[in-house]
Amino acid sequence: MTGQYLSRLSTVSVALLFATTAFANDLIVSAPRADPPGLYRIDREGKPELLVALPQANFFKFRSDGEVVYAIGAEAGGPGKRGGATAVHAFAANGDALRPLGALLLAGRGPCCLDVTPDGRAVLIANYGDGSVEAFEADDSGRLGGPLGRWRHAGSGPVAKRQSGPRAHAFRADPSGTFAVAPDLGSDRLYVYRLGTAGDGRPTVTPAGPPFVAVEPGSGPRHVAFHPTAPLAFVTYELSASLGIFRYRDGLLTHLETVVTSPPVDGPYNNSEVRVSPDGRHVTIANRGHDSLAVFEIVSTSADSAGTLGPPAYVSSGGHWPRHFSYSPDGERLAVANQKAGTVTLFDIDAETGLPELTRTFEGLGGAICVQFGPE
Repeated sequence: MTGQYLSRLSTVSVALLFATTAFANDLIVSAPRADPPGLYRIDREGKPELLVALPQANFFKFRSDGEVVYAIGAEAGGPGKRGGATAVHAFAANGDALRPLGALLLAGRGPCCLDVTPDGRAVLIANYGDGSVEAFEADDSGRLGGPLGRWRHAGSGPVAKRQSGPRAHAFRADPSGTFAVAPDLGSDRLYVYRLGTAGDGRPTVTPAGPPFVAVEPGSGPRHVAFHPTAPLAFVTYELSASLGIFRYRDGLLTHLETVVTSPPVDGPYNNSEVRVSPDGRHVTIANRGHDSLAVFEIVSTSADSAGTLGPPAYVSSGGHWPRHFSYSPDGERLAVANQKAGTVTLFDIDAETGLPELTRTFEGLGGAICVQFGPE
């Protein structure tokens, strides 16, 4: 099957992947089970090229200007006394290399997701292990400053094995950079935080009022995506394999409707990542177990009632257990990290339908967790 995928790669699509500026549109992948584990770049021949060794490499994110990368991983020198990923690392993206800028230990346990505010002044971390979120200051050079705070969520849900306590699963800033939303899988809540600036110029992160919105019991909210222009937010519900659609204005979330993202399959299944296409026409969800991308057309952006989305179109993710995916900045391509297959699959986006078409599979990326295109 892989050979079939490889044969479909066109010379043009390879050329488009690799721009002349540092990392622009390049595919970067975190592969914690590769040898060695770390952050990899897919080179011009389609082979994984190690950028930086990083035990327990997990989520990472470019600053919006593409000059800095922040990544979750083990503390310097090994996996750490606590085991697993325990630090947030900063790297300068210089030419074809990542230069370490330092790392800070995390106060929370089991970090699983990372975001950078649009202005690049704060790094946001969600800790699944203890149900907390925390934030760090970042200076213009990309170096991390002191912690801006840590907040532990509360509550539980009816799914005993997964919801015995809070389980923060993401912490993402909205496009305005004024608020951030933290879906908590364990408590069935969406926590909201206000982003601001103190009198001394330091960034601030504070719980909003009200501090959270409750969602359907047992749904298990995982990740959130914001529409680039319309007052809409979309939340994957991992435990119910569904998607919550919300009106979103000034940090306030109002539920509009919930739709199923994955048909049932034999064995375990759930969903993971959610993204809105850069042109705002589609919202896409990765389904694990069904191993698919569910692509919904956004048929209404009024955010006044149900009926925001059309019916889903399903496209194979090209690998087992799609943990994460990203659109390219121009919206013309999409890449999927298939965690249990240890592969990344690359798709072209049909300009008319918005549906992904598989063009290539990249192997040798053990445990692929996160994939990003370098900013333009």
